[in-house]
Amino acid sequence: MNQKEACAEVKTMLEEMQKISPKLKDLVDSEGNLEEIKKTKEVLQDILHKHRVLRRNLKEWERRSKKIQRIDKIAEKLKKEGDDADLSVDELHALYKQEMRGFDSSSPFAFSYYAHSETRGLREKRQIEGKTKEDYARIYGCKPEQVTSEEDDVFEKNSNIVVFIGDIDFTKKELPKTLKHVSGNLQSDSKNAKLPKNLEYVGGHFTLKELQEIPKEGLDLQHVTMGGVLNLSSLESAEGLKLPKKTQSLYLSSLESVKGLVLPETLAGDLSLISLTSAKGLVLPEAIGGRLKLRSLTSAEGLVLPKTVGGDLYLRSLESAKGLVLPETLGGDLWLTSLTSAEGLESLDYTGVRGIVWPPKAFSDKDKEKVEEIKVEQEKKGINVTFF
Repeated sequence: MNQKEACAEVKTMLEEMQKISPKLKDLVDSEGNLEEIKKTKEVLQDILHKHRVLRRNLKEWERRSKKIQRIDKIAEKLKKEGDDADLSVDELHALYKQEMRGFDSSSPFAFSYYAHSETRGLREKRQIEGKTKEDYARIYGCKPEQVTSEEDDVFEKNSNIVVFIGDIDFTKKELPKTLKHVSGNLQSDSKNAKLPKNLEYVGGHFTLKELQEIPKEGLDLQHVTMGGVLNLSSLESAEGLKLPKKTQSLYLSSLESVKGLVLPETLAGDLSLISLTSAKGLVLPEAIGGRLKLRSLTSAEGLVLPKTVGGDLYLRSLESAKGLVLPETLGGDLWLTSLTSAEGLESLDYTGVRGIVWPPKAFSDKDKEKVEEIKVEQEKKGINVTFF
């Protein structure tokens, strides 16, 4: 959807609501016929339902726009007042602890990379001006000496470093208990990786890809702000794991059970649960910005998908479409390459599917005919769904 199309859809929604809303108000104010009020209310609900994707996009766009405006105000202040500009702690938080990654999309509702690059540019400028250590010290209430970009400072004996600017690999080393902030990637290939309890922020990717079991004391990440991918791809059990409320992408590729699993409320990128064989007890976020990988599920029983999936939806092992309820918005392709028949496909709501539906190549002629019939029926409803 381009900007012109988006504006037209917004205009259509407003015009439809303007026609029906005053009528409903007049009926209620005049204590009109209850049956007529009911019918008018149903018409309004149908309008809202029809434009549900648009309304959600507008709400998300508004939220992201406020973040962009905040960064723009800080940039303007720095430009106007120069190197000596006095930024408040709140402004410093927005500049150093607010990750805003964008999406490579032509949609006017997509979050452009401009905000992310602008934030990064302002940080780099502060670093060139020698302001970074002082900024971080004010944010965390520590000394400038506790802020460093030298890895040796982090791993020296009795280190009290609070902020590290850069990437850290602590595979064969232990992080200081005082560490709260890592501006770049944080990773370990150790099966016994341990994190400082005070950790609050990781600006890049956070990788513990060899961690198979949660330590006895648990792994509490719920207060950690994640700027990039959280990779726990070898973890076999979620018991004792507390995930952050928000992260970019999350890889739990070896998890076979949802026992103890509480997923983040918001995922801007991908969610990989490729080893999960049952959806029973699985509670997914309401929205996932990237791909959702559930490629080992053989049945849709108990599966409640997010309302929005921005990328592809992988259900490659699903044997039947019966009971499957698609997201209201699916920005990518739908992979159903293991279906044993086309039965159940006719019951799916394809309204929000933006990509291609991939049924099995080995479908029988009868199943292929049914798919063609489904396409015709969807076209009659004004829905243009593509089966490959």
